[in-house]
Amino acid sequence: SVDRVMIAAVVVITKFQNDKFFRNQDLATVAGLTLQDLNALESEFLTTIDYHLHITAETYQRYCQALQ
Repeated sequence: SVDRVMIAAVVVITKFQNDKFFRNQDLATVAGLTLQDLNALESEFLTTIDYHLHITAETYQRYCQALQ
C-alpha cells in the first residue's frame, strides 16, 4: 500500500540525510509494524530504487513539472 511505501521512504531518507536517527525498532513501533516488517519494507524499497538515493536537479524539475 501507499502507506507502507511512504514509511519505507521516510526511514531511508532519514538515515540518508541524518547522522543520528532512530532505531528501526522505535520506528516500527511508531508505524504500527513489526521490526521484521519494517526491515523488509526498507530492504525492498532500497532494492526497488536500486539504491539510488540521490537525483540530479534536472530530474527533480522534470518530475515536478510532470506532477503539475
